[in-house]
Amino acid sequence: MQLTPKSNCYKKPNALLRLLVLFLFISFTQSFAQTKNNLDKIFGLIDRSVIKIDSVIAEEKTIVLIVSAPPALEILNSRIFHSFAERGVNLKSENRAGNYKIHYTLLNSKVDYKNARKDGFFGDVLIDRIVMLNSSAIITKPDGAILSIPFDQSEIDTITLDEIGALENQSLPFTQSQIPQVPLFSNLFEPIIVVGTLILTVILLFTVRSK
Repeated sequence: MQLTPKSNCYKKPNALLRLLVLFLFISFTQSFAQTKNNLDKIFGLIDRSVIKIDSVIAEEKTIVLIVSAPPALEILNSRIFHSFAERGVNLKSENRAGNYKIHYTLLNSKVDYKNARKDGFFGDVLIDRIVMLNSSAIITKPDGAILSIPFDQSEIDTITLDEIGALENQSLPFTQSQIPQVPLFSNLFEPIIVVGTLILTVILLFTVRSK
């Protein structure tokens, strides 16, 4: 008895099916992608400032680190120490001959929301988020030379109005900011379109029936 060979269509997935699976995977991934909260964005700016300092001290991996910040921002001190440690820097609390001494001063950090606008007639309210960090570092080299490095950094991205509550930390005022008002024209225009469409639909319905 001779068996009929299986059709080739079962050996390889159809190209259309592959595209469908890829599209679903991308959509699934994007739907679960989370916007970084405001505190994480500030952490990112701190990390960038530490990377710049690390490039200055080059191969020196043992330093004395002193961190100062206003009372409202002292909670960020631990992030500064953590960021240096993540770069492989060995931190010392006492100044010894041959070590770099770094005085990192955190001056200000805040979040601003700007330019509220609608994403199309029925889309989300989009807002520009501006996260800022102002800090400086005074580096004292083993030979006594002093180098001052200022950091005035900001990062801008776009978020939705509905996300803001989840992005702010209610116990940390510097992660919060005033939300700009959506233009009045945008708020009024959508209801007018909806009501106008309903009226037009009713008129057309009765017109068709009368004929």
